[in-house]
Amino acid sequence: MAKQQVMRSLGAILAIDAVGYSRQMARDEEATLKTLQAYRELIAGLVARHGGRVFGVAGDSEMAVLPHALEALACARDIERAIDALNAELPAERRMPLRLGVHFGKVLIEGDHVYGDDVNIAARVEDLAGKGGICLSGAAFDRVEGRLPVGFEAYGPQRFKNMDRPVRVYRLRDEPLMIGRVVPGRPPRRRRWRRSWSPGPGCGPFTFRNGSRIRSGSPPSTPRRRRRRRTAPNACAPPCKTPRHAPKASAIAPRSSRPPCARRSARRRAVLIW
Repeated sequence: MAKQQVMRSLGAILAIDAVGYSRQMARDEEATLKTLQAYRELIAGLVARHGGRVFGVAGDSEMAVLPHALEALACARDIERAIDALNAELPAERRMPLRLGVHFGKVLIEGDHVYGDDVNIAARVEDLAGKGGICLSGAAFDRVEGRLPVGFEAYGPQRFKNMDRPVRVYRLRDEPLMIGRVVPGRPPRRRRWRRSWSPGPGCGPFTFRNGSRIRSGSPPSTPRRRRRRRTAPNACAPPCKTPRHAPKASAIAPRSSRPPCARRSARRRAVLIW
């Protein structure tokens, strides 16, 4: 088997992903596959029109490489418009909005596959775009700023998994009031998967120092702390006595404004002293 030649190239990486693909596949596989194929044909034609090429189609995600970041951003906008027009003809339960990410850097091309650290950055940037959104990295933003009648929302430096350096992220805003502006923004919350604690398959019951016992497959329980019951100072409920930690009633207010319980306590102390 002949080994394919690996080519190094400098260009813009466009990451594309369909939102809600897994949910649509669980409902109707044939209808979802038909919609996804229509999306792919549309995307391939628009990428070729802007001088690019589609690589690495896997499930609902695609990767494309274009010669310049400006062409990648223009292609992303055309894809969003075309997908919105196509979704308008589909029922609401079959629509899958796209999210796109643009990054500029070096890639390794081997046949129909593209590799490189910059490809991973494009995929991470695309994850912050949200439904129907387009996000750019700082490297792509520096090459398109001021060259299109659009605005941007700056998310600031973002840290991603398995990446040492933070990446500046910008979200495209094409509203008329945002043309030529860059405003600060807040990225959407990322999904974080939590792992539930469970002992090994061969583990039996455990006994901890606090006396609690657990069985295999259940998390360890922590003992609850007993809360100390607090009573309000100078409470008027019988027996009416002034707490030891409270100051004298004479130091709090004049005698005429003392509560009845404080007056009785003061009279008792006066009788004992006399």
